[in-house]
Amino acid sequence: MNNLHDWVFHHNQYTNLWYAIPRESYNQYWSDNNLKEVLKSKSIDSLISLINKTNGDMDAINKLTNGST
Repeated sequence: MNNLHDWVFHHNQYTNLWYAIPRESYNQYWSDNNLKEVLKSKSIDSLISLINKTNGDMDAINKLTNGST
């Protein structure tokens, strides 16, 4: 779970989606939640699993998700 220290999680009740936001993109997220480094899913558990599996590395995440984060 150490990989989660640099991530902020947000649930949007209108879309029913969870967002995982890298800490360095947190302020930008509130202006544009479609940033390429922001992950989204219906399940927070899948976001946590993906971040832990890749050690939070965006290149590895993009390879696993085919760039569709």
